[in-house]
Amino acid sequence: MRGACKAVRIATKDHPWHYTSSGLDHVYLVGIEVATDPESGEEEPLIPRARDLHDCLFLALANKPGALTGSEVRYMRRHLHWTQAQAARKLRVRHAQYFSYLERKADAPALTPQVDLLWRLLCLTAFQSTGRRKKETLRAIEHLVGQMDKALGTTEERKESIPVELEQRKRDWRMLGAA
Repeated sequence: MRGACKAVRIATKDHPWHYTSSGLDHVYLVGIEVATDPESGEEEPLIPRARDLHDCLFLALANKPGALTGSEVRYMRRHLHWTQAQAARKLRVRHAQYFSYLERKADAPALTPQVDLLWRLLCLTAFQSTGRRKKETLRAIEHLVGQMDKALGTTEERKESIPVELEQRKRDWRMLGAA
């Protein structure tokens, strides 16, 4: 945007910023400034601490109920800077094209419940090694381990995407509704 005088609004729960730059269609941000160009009407979010935002989104996906979709698997893989071939090796899959196939299933459950659980644990373990958001990562791992019997005993899959709402607070990002 090039206009000198931009109108700025704060994204609220009633009027959040739909954050599609993540590659996910169901992410909404609250508490950020959104500048609007008066000439074009184009909006541009002003996102502080983008890495923290993406870490929070990664953990929200790892903790989400139901099966991960292909776009969510892709987001987690990319957040860890893994290629499709590296991710396939980590899951002990022989064909790197496996992830290409999974990630094209953008809105459908991509993995069986057992592989979904393994994928989340692998990703969380790798994320834990970054040293960022240690407490949240350990809680997520503990939660998944606690859900292991339930996940392995069920074939029920959630087909719809659950909106992820993230709020920018003073110095941190958090999921709305989270303690």
